This record gives sequence, structure tokens and C-alpha cells, in this order.
Amino acid sequence: MKNLKFLFAFLVYFAVLSCSGTFSTLPDGKQIDNRLVGEWAGSEENNQMEGVKKSWVMKRLKNGSFSLEFTVEENGDVSSFEETGTWWVENGKFYEFHDFTKKTDHYSYEVLNKNQVKFKAEHIGVEMNKSDYEFIDTRKTPEKNKKKGELGLSISNPIKVNSVPEEYQYIRENCEGCKVISQALINEGKSYYDELKVQKPDGTTVSYFFDINSFYLDF
Repeated sequence: MKNLKFLFAFLVYFAVLSCSGTFSTLPDGKQIDNRLVGEWAGSEENNQMEGVKKSWVMKRLKNGSFSLEFTVEENGDVSSFEETGTWWVENGKFYEFHDFTKKTDHYSYEVLNKNQVKFKAEHIGVEMNKSDYEFIDTRKTPEKNKKKGELGLSISNPIKVNSVPEEYQYIRENCEGCKVISQALINEGKSYYDELKVQKPDGTTVSYFFDINSFYLDF
């Protein structure tokens, strides 16, 4: 019975993780791609106007708002300005509503890796020098790659948790875009561990080990 309860809890949170890993739904019903959240930097030259160079810092928040700081260089003169608005994704496209112009730009986008996203304009509210305008946003604080032997990647160095939800929360926060593909309960002597095997976006798999002794015996 204890094992059945534990398996039921696993299935419930597996379903939650599968639905909420990459995308989140805002109160207004729009969705955001969590991979795009954060502070990003980019630049372009001669795309909007010949001889004009632009650089920017984009901050996309989980609540669907954004702030965009532009720096523009033209003929040796440098100016800067800031825009705000809201962002969301729909049918694989990225949308950006600008508070000042009341216009919505939309782009196709491709997540190249955790720290780079490629955008290609499909409709924007300003005239461009080039019709095939595209750019790459780079995360300003790159996420460090995980190393072997790190916490949770071996049963000798498990992650201590107090509930099943904590296991899935850890995976969401430390293995972006990963999907749980199997679960195994491990018993070594008087100790119990939960092994969650996940598949990364690139198709490789990795196992996370959790120390569940603080709550397993309560099932």
C-alpha cells in the first residue's frame, strides 16, 4: 500500500511537470515560454537604417512584462531610450506589445541553447532597411553547465527533499526543458532514494537522486 501511494504521488507530479516545464499560462490566458525569461543583450547594424548601429538589453519577466533599453549610434552621436510592454508566445511565434506605440511586433524564434535565442521578424511596427531582419539575443548572465559529480547526480550525493513536489521543483529549476521519463524507488539498507531519469532537449538522459527518508516512511 505504501508503494502504491508513493507511485500515485509520482504520477500526479509527473503530469504537472510535463504540462508546466517549458510554458506557463498567465492570468489573462496568454502563454510565455520560460526559456525566454531573463536579461538578454543583442545588437544589429544597418538593418533598420543604413549607418545606424543599435544595441539593447531586454528584460523579460515571468509575469509577461518587459523593459527594453536601446542604445543607438549614428554618425558619432549616441542616444539611448527605454521601452516597456508585454510579451507572450502563441503557435510557436513570439509577440511583443509596445506600450508607447500601441503596436504589436511578432517574430518566429528558435532557442539555440540555454543562453541564445534567434528571432526573425515577421511583422514589426517600424520600417526596416532589410526585409529579412533577424537577430540573436544572448543571456547576460549565462547559466553554468552542470558538472559530473554535482549534487544529486549520484546516489552517494543525493538531494535531500521533504516531499515529492520538491523533487520536481528541483528538476524544473536545474534542468531546463527536461522531461521525466522514468522513476525508480531505491532501497539501500534502511535508506530510501528516489531516482528520476530525465531526457534533455538534446535527447541525452541524466538521472537525479533524491533522499526521501524524511517523508517516505509516512506514506
